[in-house]
Amino acid sequence: DNKKVFKRDEKSDIYSLGMLLWELTSGVPPSYQTLNNLSKTTDNFKMQNKIDKLSNLSAKLSKIYIDLTNNGSEFIQISKLIKEIIVKHQETPQRMFEYLCENQDNDLDSCILGFFYLEGIGTSEDYKDAFNMFEKTANQISIAKFYLGECFRCGYGTEKNLKSAITWYEKAEADGHARSINALGLSFDYFNKSYEMGYIPSCNNLGNCYEFGRGTKTNKEKAFKYYLKAATQNFSSSKYNVAECYKNGIGIEKNLDEAE
Repeated sequence: DNKKVFKRDEKSDIYSLGMLLWELTSGVPPSYQTLNNLSKTTDNFKMQNKIDKLSNLSAKLSKIYIDLTNNGSEFIQISKLIKEIIVKHQETPQRMFEYLCENQDNDLDSCILGFFYLEGIGTSEDYKDAFNMFEKTANQISIAKFYLGECFRCGYGTEKNLKSAITWYEKAEADGHARSINALGLSFDYFNKSYEMGYIPSCNNLGNCYEFGRGTKTNKEKAFKYYLKAATQNFSSSKYNVAECYKNGIGIEKNLDEAE
């Protein structure tokens, strides 16, 4: 017989609710034990709904975290938006931090927890714990490789080690992570490859290469062209560079009105 046998379990939420309904419909006043079990059942449902809500919010934050990182947003900007979204969902950064600490089965959750430590979201800044979280997941996901490279480059939770930083940037590059390619910043070719993958800050870096002849021949017109492309994507550094080009006639006719 392949039918599953379900045993009555007096501790189960469904059993407790069923007993209360039976007592109410039968005219028998609910016993203290039944009411106590129902209270626990209600609390369990509330707790599960809370966990589900935090789980869904975690998934949303992870997507935003990945997208903003890949688009070249500064860490402080990513941190600010994450906090705003948490509050918008009627949660607190502290509770979201606690949830991530309690749920480490998902590599991406571990990685974003590292970012919470790095930026002090819902907790105090702890570069060592941030480094540990990125290191824990670096072999599984490319964004963790990038952040581990950042830790080695800037000395977050570890000693500065440019060689190790480059190693992890290159591993992320092998995964096709455009920001890591830009972070390598070793040559014009890296910037060009990163730009072709859609990483806007590399467009500004290409303009810089063309303006000053770094890794390629000086070409002021191309410099202006790349600055302008990045500026139209609201990259602030490029907006400044475009203004400087108009102000000083770099690759474009001088125009003080456009420079303002």
